[in-house]
Amino acid sequence: MLSTVGATLIMLGMFTSSMLVQVEGTVRGFLRLGLSRTAALISAKALLCLFLLTVAGGCASQQDFLSQIEPAALSAAQNRAQFELNCPNLTTSVLSRKVIEPPPVAVRLGGGMQRAEYTIGVAGCGRRSVYMAICPDASNCNAFAQTGRILDAVN
Repeated sequence: MLSTVGATLIMLGMFTSSMLVQVEGTVRGFLRLGLSRTAALISAKALLCLFLLTVAGGCASQQDFLSQIEPAALSAAQNRAQFELNCPNLTTSVLSRKVIEPPPVAVRLGGGMQRAEYTIGVAGCGRRSVYMAICPDASNCNAFAQTGRILDAVN
């Protein structure tokens, strides 16, 4: 049963094979403590459930992270667009947003930080453009023209 759950988690990308080996080692450790096979599996499943709840809690905090930084990203895109479009009255809207995790190599070396990435549409003065805003935190956002050009007419 545990190996079926482990294989599913590997396919979903939540576990690596080395993590699965560690879980199976945990089951063996419970068996060495004198627990029956059923009790060892139940204990290992309880640890697995705790891990999954922790991961699910991380998803909620990512949404909080994105919501907290969104005003700064909109401001960065608006400031950039006001300059590039030479238009003081603009409307901005978030087209998409996500959290970018640091590369695994950086994490293994003890570095790297997650960043928020927003795709922001800007319209004003008969023109529109799309900007990408990258923000490590609310005080540090940079906006870049995603298309590399400005659309002259709004449909």
